[in-house]
Amino acid sequence: MDVLEQVRDIRTDDTPVSEQQLNTARQAMLRQIAREERTPSRGRRRWAGASVLAGGVAAAAIAISVLTPARIDPAAAAVLEDAADVTINAVDTQLAPGQYLRIQTDSATLWKWDADMGDSINARFNNANRADAEAGLIVTDSRVLYVPADRSADWIWDWRANESVVDSFGKRSAEAIADWTTYTGQADGGYWPDIQRLPGGEALAADGDDHEYLLDSYRRSYEDMPRDPKLLLEWFRDDSGDPDVSDQWVIAAMTGVLTANLMPADLRAATLRAMALIPGIQVENVDGNLTTLIYRSGDWFSSRTTEVTIDTAQGLIISVAETSSEGNSDLLPDTIPDGKTTVTTTIVDSAPDSED
Repeated sequence: MDVLEQVRDIRTDDTPVSEQQLNTARQAMLRQIAREERTPSRGRRRWAGASVLAGGVAAAAIAISVLTPARIDPAAAAVLEDAADVTINAVDTQLAPGQYLRIQTDSATLWKWDADMGDSINARFNNANRADAEAGLIVTDSRVLYVPADRSADWIWDWRANESVVDSFGKRSAEAIADWTTYTGQADGGYWPDIQRLPGGEALAADGDDHEYLLDSYRRSYEDMPRDPKLLLEWFRDDSGDPDVSDQWVIAAMTGVLTANLMPADLRAATLRAMALIPGIQVENVDGNLTTLIYRSGDWFSSRTTEVTIDTAQGLIISVAETSSEGNSDLLPDTIPDGKTTVTTTIVDSAPDSED
């Protein structure tokens, strides 16, 4: 059952929608998405609104009619549904003995610097408000996890890559870079080995806590997590422990586990379909096989945005960007994410030795 059928079931008290109507609507949406690839980005973003109906596309109007009660964007639903179909055969399905799934995580983080926060370096970088920042730094980092074909064997966590400043903003950025250089020079880089061997993928947790699974935090729950998208969406909401949990948190939880590509394939597909049922997620941009979805919460003064880029040819999430904003900032506009994580997944025949 795909997401359009899920939404049809929500309307059990309305006029039934036939399989033919659903298939017609689904194909119309996919054709519209293909057309959007050939139009300017501004046109793509407007399509989620009234332009479909104004265009007089009957099948697309049917889809809008079906989806309106849940406020689900039909274009986003179609992309996620298509990705769910493809992801069943994505990278990770069959590794030969001795092979590894190589998961490279590249991050770009915005460090906000404010001289008024205090005399210590920690204090000057402890500023979450863009409007008050006097400088900003983009710091990149890279980590690689090697997951063996036999997941009960040792996983290898390689974090030898050094962090580096790749961009800066503001007239006082030289002071911020100097602070950052001093801060990283004082950090105890020898506390953890640069290459770690993790039996079964278990990472050390805080005293008194259970061991954690690196990039695979839901592993203990995989068997219990529903494969029905509606039930799975509720499972994620319930898992937060907060009855008033925001769907922003739910999207972050889903993308966090999906980017690692370590879920069972059927559960990964169900999670993509569950994400399609979240009201408010929309198509932001289409560039060939790469489709970016966006979800916003908050108001004009304080907001949070999540951008999720999917490789629809592989059915994999390849990047996630998060942006929080309070007030306006000419120095650090909302076009600069607080953090962006890009994930590259490949199959390799060996992993570095933890003693190298």
